[in-house]
Amino acid sequence: MKKVLFLITAMLLHLHVQADTWNGSASDKSWYDEAKTEFHIYNAAQLKGLADLVNQDFISFEGKTIFLQSDIDLNNQPWAPIGRSSGNPFSGIFDGLNHSITNLYIDSREYTPDIIDNVGLFGYASNATIKNFSLQGALDIVSGRYIGGVAADAKRVENIHSDIQMNFYTSKSSSSIGTVVGIAKEMERISSKGEIRFTESYLGVHDGCRLGGIAGDANNVSECFSSVKIYTSIIRVSSLGGIGGISGYSGNISNAIFTGVVSVGSYNLSNDNFIPFVGGICGHLVNGDHLISAPQMMSYGRGLDWAKSIVTGTSGATITDTYYVNTWATSNERYGTPISEDYLKSGAILDGFDSNIWEFKSARFPRLKSLIPTYTINAPTEHGSIAYCVTEGGEAKVKINSNQDWEIDKVFVNQIDVTNQMNGNMLVFEDIQENKDLFVVYKQETSSVRSLQQNASFNISRSAEGFLVSGVQTGKTITVYDINGMELMRQSSNGNNHFSMPKGLYIVTACGQSKKVLF
Repeated sequence: MKKVLFLITAMLLHLHVQADTWNGSASDKSWYDEAKTEFHIYNAAQLKGLADLVNQDFISFEGKTIFLQSDIDLNNQPWAPIGRSSGNPFSGIFDGLNHSITNLYIDSREYTPDIIDNVGLFGYASNATIKNFSLQGALDIVSGRYIGGVAADAKRVENIHSDIQMNFYTSKSSSSIGTVVGIAKEMERISSKGEIRFTESYLGVHDGCRLGGIAGDANNVSECFSSVKIYTSIIRVSSLGGIGGISGYSGNISNAIFTGVVSVGSYNLSNDNFIPFVGGICGHLVNGDHLISAPQMMSYGRGLDWAKSIVTGTSGATITDTYYVNTWATSNERYGTPISEDYLKSGAILDGFDSNIWEFKSARFPRLKSLIPTYTINAPTEHGSIAYCVTEGGEAKVKINSNQDWEIDKVFVNQIDVTNQMNGNMLVFEDIQENKDLFVVYKQETSSVRSLQQNASFNISRSAEGFLVSGVQTGKTITVYDINGMELMRQSSNGNNHFSMPKGLYIVTACGQSKKVLF
């Protein structure tokens, strides 16, 4: 007889459930009540309802908070941004409660100019706070003033994990562009991966184009990581524009690291007043501290002397405690301390950096502790559960116990048999990069009898053809019943109480006491 135990994992401290999938048209606005200030939405149709309430009914949600209660899959169906620039913005608070929104797809060619001016999951949201969720998807762009995966224009964005593919099909654009936001006043605890790619990249006119791995234009940025890859060919921007791995333009960036790609092609202008500022961290930066630039690649058609590992354009900048990998650096660097990639991955704490904010481990780039994903291994028990919370890249040792008279038969991880990887009853997970699903199969030990009820003083042990009962006074009656209560055998105790029985579940009684036994 076998007993099965499931261990189900969850990400970011909420149990993973199947994401609700949008069909591309369903919209539910029934959850909205004008008198309320807090709302909870549970599915994709209700998220679309939010978009319709803002875009069609001109409800701004100012002073109101919306909580996302489940994961949502937008199913690559065309999405209209929440909030437009033409008098109907989203101005509330959107709290994702650490859930995920996946398969966002926006094709700006499908919409009228008042929509494509602000492109993102949220469009015009300049007075809004958007926080606490992960976003994955793709944007196809032909035009737009502000463009971002999470929001085109927002007041504050925090605790966001983004993976956005941006493809631009345009010959001219004057924009603020980022995989997370186009423009924002404040950004904190942001991680972003993905790609920005232009097919025809004559970007910008005299008011400047600002293009960043996280934000096009962000005034205050803190605790951010970008591994975004930026590829663009011909560029023209004004002196206040720029391209950077974190932000195109920023007033202040603190505690940030870039490990992606900045590849800018040729420029065809004779007037140096309009060349683009290209920086590993930021194109144009006012102030910065505790910055690390470690790009996989930096290239500039005009020559790397015209691009900087940290920042190119400044306005009397104060930039401190900053390091850059010397792979792509030139003698023209203006800020920061050169360092080898090997040293950066050595685990040594960089001078001036706070180890309460940064994690330094060998064989990896430094990481911001607030951005390290957390995975949970949740192990149900008979009367509750045991949860193991592990940060990404960490190690978890899971001890799998078995009850009396049971033993481990098989152990599966993500449906793969790992029984031979067990060290006794210990399973070790190293360098965790994803959630883990464990499936454990137990079997009864062949040499034992399983006692399911322990309210009697006599003992039961296995025999060759059944079981033995001991500890019952001579002459007292011992009775064996099946699980339905039917008497099967009765005898007086004689010191050698042997019962020849086939394998099964029985009830044994003696002296007014009973035990359920399984063998």
